[in-house]
Amino acid sequence: MPRTREELERLERQNLAPYAQFSADTRGRKYPEEPPDWRTHYQRDRDRVIHSRAFRRLEYKTQVFLNGTGDHLRTRLTHTMEVAAIARNIARALKLNEDLAETIALAHDLGHSPFGHKGEMVLDKLMKDHGGFEHNRQSLRVVEELEQKYPGFAGLNLTWEVREGLAKHETSYDHPGHRTGFEAKSASLEAQVANLSDEVTYYSHDLDDGLDSGLLSGLSIHASGPPTMFAANPSRSCDTVRSGASCIWNCGLISTKTFTTIRWFTSRTSARCASWSSSLNFTSKTRPKSARSRGNASRRSVCTEPCAITSPA
Repeated sequence: MPRTREELERLERQNLAPYAQFSADTRGRKYPEEPPDWRTHYQRDRDRVIHSRAFRRLEYKTQVFLNGTGDHLRTRLTHTMEVAAIARNIARALKLNEDLAETIALAHDLGHSPFGHKGEMVLDKLMKDHGGFEHNRQSLRVVEELEQKYPGFAGLNLTWEVREGLAKHETSYDHPGHRTGFEAKSASLEAQVANLSDEVTYYSHDLDDGLDSGLLSGLSIHASGPPTMFAANPSRSCDTVRSGASCIWNCGLISTKTFTTIRWFTSRTSARCASWSSSLNFTSKTRPKSARSRGNASRRSVCTEPCAITSPA
């Protein structure tokens, strides 16, 4: 017999941590609906996001490189899929609600503009007389108003917890303002996991794409010095990025060359953020011994283990 929603909710109570968000405790939806028979509320939300038009449009939205400039370069859609994978792994390791974390991750860029953050800046200027443009607010607008799939209501009618995660999606690039109806100071832990997963993912795969495209090299990264994102708290930032990079390397989402570059970069930056040694010239011909000896063969094609990510001090 298939598992019913009630049985799935009981399993959540048995297996998740007390601080997790239980689907049975959801604050509900804007428009009342009959609960699903064979899925939890968050599983229904996830399916609605994946089947939305806005999700399919992510394929043609820029991550860093324009769509079509390379078969192996990320788009906003593949970025979103990687964020969702990392979010599930972290949530599983912390005994949080994987379905909620994954749903927020899948929906976090639904309102993103074409042409990346530069496109968002242009749209914001063009829309300044109408309140401006900010893609997190637009993501919320997409799921609440713009999607038209159901006869009884506008939007996807997602649960309050998913919409809160979108309203409070905050990274070094994203600084959402106050949104009526989401007054809590902090979002759920699952939403915070989705935020962290977004940062870990784009820090790693943007570098991976830069190296693969030839736009960046180990030497150019070495010469540029530590970026400003590490200046405020280099140790914390490096611990977060290094742990996340280890996770997605194990998943097979970035190359060994990129992973080794991240490990080397963060270890150097964490030790002395303001000073760079010229003794190490990292190129494809002079890679650290660990990268040469380990190689790509030992990478898992499918990530089967929870990521061992610990909270930085």
